[in-house]
Amino acid sequence: MNCSTTAFVFTCVLVGSAPLIATAQAPSLDLRSQVLTPPIVINKDAPAFYEIRLRGEIDDKGEGRGVLILDPNAPTFDAFGTGLVLDSKNQQVRLDIKIEFVRTGRTRIKAGLPPKEWDLYRVTGVKLQAPIGLATPNKKLFSGRLLIYDQGRTIKSVVELSNPFPPDAPPLPCHPGCFPAGTLVSTPSGVERIEKLKPGSKVITLDDQGRVVTRAVKKIFVVDNDVLKLETEHGPLITTETQPLRLANGITNGAGELSKGDAILRWENGKMLKSHILSVQERFRATRVHNLVFDETTFFVANGFIVRSKPPAISESSPISR
Repeated sequence: MNCSTTAFVFTCVLVGSAPLIATAQAPSLDLRSQVLTPPIVINKDAPAFYEIRLRGEIDDKGEGRGVLILDPNAPTFDAFGTGLVLDSKNQQVRLDIKIEFVRTGRTRIKAGLPPKEWDLYRVTGVKLQAPIGLATPNKKLFSGRLLIYDQGRTIKSVVELSNPFPPDAPPLPCHPGCFPAGTLVSTPSGVERIEKLKPGSKVITLDDQGRVVTRAVKKIFVVDNDVLKLETEHGPLITTETQPLRLANGITNGAGELSKGDAILRWENGKMLKSHILSVQERFRATRVHNLVFDETTFFVANGFIVRSKPPAISESSPISR
């Protein structure tokens, strides 16, 4: 398969804010690059991007809609090239896209191996300036290549993509725990979504005696992991199984160690209150998760529950998936 000679007609298609297609015949597409160095430029007037994620749904005809998520935050590395915790100062760019099947062809993935069938898709969007294609192996959506063309329809960049959670793959480590986007964190001015917090953001924290201390976030830890769902008397808490929660008996346990009837602590109107667990739903879903790093390990309030922050020493040595 020689994609550079394929005559694509790339036209901008207005996708708007319509929800992703969701039918029994529409397999999910969730592909992500590694950290890109050097970064990739897609729109000439936009910043370069260090990570690309493509999410959506494709039906049995090879058509679908989705979103292209572009991260402009530059990575930092340790001496061995491991990506470290980032100060995510710049907001991700999200572009609505339409995906259309073009054709199936055969290509040689590695020298010495027989050619394999791959599928080629056209990716269009009202805000996309560069022509883009997607190549995936034989109808499988667990890996692929994002193809970025110049105006002459010649491939100028190829970005290898993979599913962060392919079948039977173990989740990435998230010691000692994290929370998905949308988790509400208590701050002096109210609650804020955890993914909106930045280094320097002020957060309400609690010491072992429940005394309130306002602290500034030092760093944000981000990784992909499975999460579980705790249903309680006071609503749900979605977190990773290793996330330490404060129990009513004064000890701290990981969420995955808890079961129906256990009592965890909430923070409400300046008081610590019990909340009994009604059920635990394991492997609720796989998603990107976050935790807060302060100058020392402490407790903060997530969705009203008292939870422990990530220790600074662990955050400094742990890789992240951006």
